[in-house]
Amino acid sequence: LAVYMHGITKEIWRLVCASRAFHDGAQPADGSQGVYAELLAEIEAQGGLRVRVLADIIAGASAGGINGIFLGQAIATGQSLDPLTDLWLSAADVEALIDTDSAPQSRFSKVWALPLAWVAAGRSAEKVEALDDATRDEVRSKLSHFIRSRWFEPPFGGERFTGLILDALEAMAAAPRAPRLLPPGQPLDLFVTVTDFRGHPERLTLHSPPEVVETEHRVVVPFSDHGIACETLADPAELAFAARATSCFPGAFPPFMVGELDRVLKDRSTTWPEREAFLKRILPRQYAANAAETAVLIDGSVLNNAPFRPAIEALRERPAQRQVDRRFVYIDPHPRGSFGFGAGG
Repeated sequence: LAVYMHGITKEIWRLVCASRAFHDGAQPADGSQGVYAELLAEIEAQGGLRVRVLADIIAGASAGGINGIFLGQAIATGQSLDPLTDLWLSAADVEALIDTDSAPQSRFSKVWALPLAWVAAGRSAEKVEALDDATRDEVRSKLSHFIRSRWFEPPFGGERFTGLILDALEAMAAAPRAPRLLPPGQPLDLFVTVTDFRGHPERLTLHSPPEVVETEHRVVVPFSDHGIACETLADPAELAFAARATSCFPGAFPPFMVGELDRVLKDRSTTWPEREAFLKRILPRQYAANAAETAVLIDGSVLNNAPFRPAIEALRERPAQRQVDRRFVYIDPHPRGSFGFGAGG
């Protein structure tokens, strides 16, 4: 799902890049960016409007959260998403993500579970059969490997995934970059949801009774460049924290705790100078109770799968100085409709 949604968010990035090139009078890159540039030119020719497309507010959860983080990083810094695509396709693999202790020890491990893999494959038989022979065999092999991995505990390795996220951020930073994709002074705001498994008590003022105490589990992790050009939207460790926590799907990945990130950073000889300030900012109640270090975080989609509220609230900081056509684009990870092109499409 994360790879599928990456393709969608990458098209948003390409549209923003094409719009920037169109307004700068530069030649757009190959592929769909050229199509978007032609569309913008057609709008100007027919409607007399020179449209500039900007993406300045991003909010997401789970697979949408992790892709939103990379999209926000690309827009705020001018970095490319192309290295991320290469990494998704080469490293975000079922067999690569399965924890070493979870993987089947041999091809005979849980051989009795193979019928379950066949049943799972049968549910998507039409999609599997549509693949070429080599890809079809690869899908079946990986499905078998996954089904025969350790049961009753998350099969995927949390530290492996955290390392993959940091690898992706490093690959983006090392690649050639363009200018920031927003005008000077136009901020980029990013919101990622996380679920605090234990939660914290929160007082609510009512009429009768006048006050109640509930346990709040929802957490929103905000980032902003405040409209200033920057090398990175935030410390890579903080972006990795948010990406790993928001996409910590129950049953697939183990719950996330900050100690996991500490171990990965130590193995990579990477420092995190603003660690305490970050934990205090995003987990203030837990930090005040000396519980931020032991906070157990899981997928943001558990309680807040469509975080519209922080995105809408961010509009307060968006005063318009010219005509603006503001759109909120919701990416549905499970589209129920379908479309096709006609005979001449």
